[in-house]
Amino acid sequence: MTQIDPHLRYHQASQRPAAIPAKRRPHMVAPAVRRPFRWSLIVVPFAMLVLLVCFAVGVAHFAIAGTKHTHKATPVSAISSPTLTQAVNAILQQNSSIKIGIALDDITLGQSRTFGSTDQFVAASTAKLVTASAYYHLVETGQASLSTPLGAYTAQFQIKEMINQSSNDSWDLLVGAIGDNVLQSYASSIGVTYGVDGNLLSPASLATLLSKLYAGKLLNQTDTAQLLSYMQNTNDDTLIPAAVSPDITVYHKYGLLDGNLHDAAILTKGDKAYVLVIYTKNTDDSDDAQRTTLIHQLTQAIVPKLFS
Repeated sequence: MTQIDPHLRYHQASQRPAAIPAKRRPHMVAPAVRRPFRWSLIVVPFAMLVLLVCFAVGVAHFAIAGTKHTHKATPVSAISSPTLTQAVNAILQQNSSIKIGIALDDITLGQSRTFGSTDQFVAASTAKLVTASAYYHLVETGQASLSTPLGAYTAQFQIKEMINQSSNDSWDLLVGAIGDNVLQSYASSIGVTYGVDGNLLSPASLATLLSKLYAGKLLNQTDTAQLLSYMQNTNDDTLIPAAVSPDITVYHKYGLLDGNLHDAAILTKGDKAYVLVIYTKNTDDSDDAQRTTLIHQLTQAIVPKLFS
């Protein structure tokens, strides 16, 4: 067998011709493919923009419409009646020699107005309502008790006597138990401007107290009902109550002192509730009969228009 020199084998392998490259094809550029135009790239964003604009316009429209609707739906209280205003002003002009202040509140709608003088008057016994409310407040906050002895009776008895019978002795006992500073602070806390030293109130301030009392914003339900009950069938119902029709419920407190003749009342019927405060001031008490008639005239000019 013939042997092949390994060196020769290597040499033969290294002498093999290189592979012949394939024939190169000339370079050719592929033709461009024309893609269809995608309208969705414009239409979809545009449609979304239109929707957003429509939504914004709709929200604005409803907001404006809602505001207009709320404004239109706000009822005008009967206390603003032009005929009521005309009637009251005519009576005030006819009695210009007497200082008269009138406050009128619509408790249901939360609206108020005044006629005549807005000054503070000597409140006389109408200020006993401030004292009663203040003592009940102390009871509700744990600082006093209705069963506490005041004089020969309890505090509750003294409140009833002070309001229902207009007892000055009961008033003195209750003010002494409360303290002038506490009484002043309480009045301020409920939005009532009260001059304790001179017993001074404006008709509007007392109307504020009565509106909050009836609305349950001063006292709890039990104490509110109790105080209101003391303001009915009082020892003198000859002022506002005497000029109101029987189908209207009246809670009131009158005052009479040194030329001051006042009455302050809550008037209710059905779902309507109002406060009417009439303060009058003259040089002395000699014309009390005339001013009683004046209070009747004002009441009759106002109240029927409130409940018509």
